[in-house]
Amino acid sequence: MRLGLVVEAGTSPGQLGLLAGVASAAGVGMIWVDARDGTDPWPALTALTARRADVGIGAHLWLKSGRSRVVALGRDANGLDADASGNPLELSLLGADPATLVDAAADLRRRVGSRVAIGREWRPSGPAPGEGPGDDLDHLVVVASADRQLHATVDQLGRRLDDWTPGARPGIAVLAPVSIGRTTAEAGARASLTRHHPYGHPKDAGLFGTLEQVHEAVVALADAGTTDLRCVLPDLGDLVDAVGQLTAAVVRP
Repeated sequence: MRLGLVVEAGTSPGQLGLLAGVASAAGVGMIWVDARDGTDPWPALTALTARRADVGIGAHLWLKSGRSRVVALGRDANGLDADASGNPLELSLLGADPATLVDAAADLRRRVGSRVAIGREWRPSGPAPGEGPGDDLDHLVVVASADRQLHATVDQLGRRLDDWTPGARPGIAVLAPVSIGRTTAEAGARASLTRHHPYGHPKDAGLFGTLEQVHEAVVALADAGTTDLRCVLPDLGDLVDAVGQLTAAVVRP
């Protein structure tokens, strides 16, 4: 399972450089720039590309206003270099209704070809993977929500992909808030440092608890078919410690 960290699109270049360095040293595979609040993600993506840390880069693009940004997305994506490891830029389209997401992903694929890895959000109420026109995807994203059980949603998606041939099957990404502590009380205290939880509180919607508890949850997600874990960490001052605990929980024997 590939581990990624999620950062807001408005993060300063200095903070992005620090995060890239910490992520690279910890063996984190991806940094995801999240444009949920409507902030332009391209300055952050460009800054991360220039940083040339050995970490892949991608963006969560929230299409709340429909498909109006797809043309610009294709233009900007084609103008951005691959990341330092030579991997393609990765884009995940989120937030719109399922039909809009299917059409927007297909349109973006036509504009950028295979140069950019493309995915879209998947919800249990939406169309099954492969049923949409031109549904040529590298990954599908399950976004954490307090109104549905994360593991059950991933398991449902994994079952829908069982009949796909291995080479054509898209990966399953999970986007979730995370709070880890040496005790559950510490995990709760860390989560409380974040005043706004756009994906729900980690205790209700994501990964929460001690190293052992979070590791068990990660193993269950992997067994259900998760290939890509994208973690939203609390607003912590000690980034090195937070990332260290996260990687320990994911790879813990």
